[in-house]
Amino acid sequence: MFSFSPRKRRVDIESCMRRICDRTTPNYPLPVSNQHRQEQRYNRTIPVLLGPWRDHRVALDECTWGVTKDICDRGVGVVLNQPFRAESAVIGFWLPPDIMSEPWFFLGETQGLGQIGGGFWLLGIELVELANHHHQDKFEALRPLAAQLLPDVASARQSESLPELSLGHSLA
Repeated sequence: MFSFSPRKRRVDIESCMRRICDRTTPNYPLPVSNQHRQEQRYNRTIPVLLGPWRDHRVALDECTWGVTKDICDRGVGVVLNQPFRAESAVIGFWLPPDIMSEPWFFLGETQGLGQIGGGFWLLGIELVELANHHHQDKFEALRPLAAQLLPDVASARQSESLPELSLGHSLA
């Protein structure tokens, strides 16, 4: 006997996922009263290194990692797992070596911090300077942290600290 149950379950899932995509694609706009952006934002999920910029130097002990939500010509939205309280920030990107031979560090001004649920925060940063040109010596200490943005380094470090899993085994 033919059953429609598997197809119905699949249709239910597809319907819900389509609704999530429709309500969030590409960047669900903020209410008009908060909208003062003049440039197009592009969805990009890129790991970044973020640190407070105080007294013309980065506060190394307060650096953290985040993931971009979107980017534009002069700014970036970063998702964090904790609030970021500094007014000025250093944000570092390091894409694979075929794209970037070294990390790029930018100085920026924080533009807004909002809780987005699930213990995550969204931070807007207006970029004001490519800091590699004028502050290179101040970022040498960040290089080992920035190296963790590279996929090969991050996966190697993670595999060193996690036990090997096989089917039927769990971490619990």
